[in-house]
Amino acid sequence: MISHHHRCIYFHVPKTGGQSIERLFLDDLGLSWEQRAPLLLGANENRKVGPPRLAHMTADEIIAFRYIPERMLGEYFCFATVRNPWSRVVSAFRYITSHARFEEFVDDRIRDGGRFAWFLRPQTDFYYRNGESVCDQVIRLENLKDGAAGLISRFDLSSQLGHVNSSGEALKVGARFKNAVKHTAETGAALEDHSDWREFFTPRTRAIVEAYYARDIDVLGYEFDD
Repeated sequence: MISHHHRCIYFHVPKTGGQSIERLFLDDLGLSWEQRAPLLLGANENRKVGPPRLAHMTADEIIAFRYIPERMLGEYFCFATVRNPWSRVVSAFRYITSHARFEEFVDDRIRDGGRFAWFLRPQTDFYYRNGESVCDQVIRLENLKDGAAGLISRFDLSSQLGHVNSSGEALKVGARFKNAVKHTAETGAALEDHSDWREFFTPRTRAIVEAYYARDIDVLGYEFDD
């Protein structure tokens, strides 16, 4: 998200409460979600320039596709939201999966890449450029309410943060997960739907996620039980 009115750039890492942040700025400008295009959000209507989707562009992509000159990374306030990498993988599983088993999802989407690789890429990839963070602030999803309050104060926003659940994430379950629920109910297969995201993990899947998101874990200081 780029708001020239607010002189800020928000790097929306998928599954980190980003739509709640974006709505703060849209509401302040009197724009609806359907009118979000001026903030470089939504689908890209000009496929000759830029990626298919605009909302989750990285710092490298924003510069490469010339949406802003590189100097603006220093002139505008840059920020991002992040979350526990293991928790994020479970959230993505529930949002986009057609798999009934979490282990299959980890193997197919993280270990082997493939569809949605961009969606599951390491969080620091979104706001690192030339090996360094371009952000002035990184807000943890676990502290989203306090982080949003700081943004409201900094930019004198007239809006307020929408409802989030106890983990800080807007309540939403993807259609693919609902289809997986329906499929497993019909076939009698066991669907993994634990109340605590930690229960999804085995030592093996925990290690795969830890290896793939090694820089996130190191830079952001997360541990599995955070």
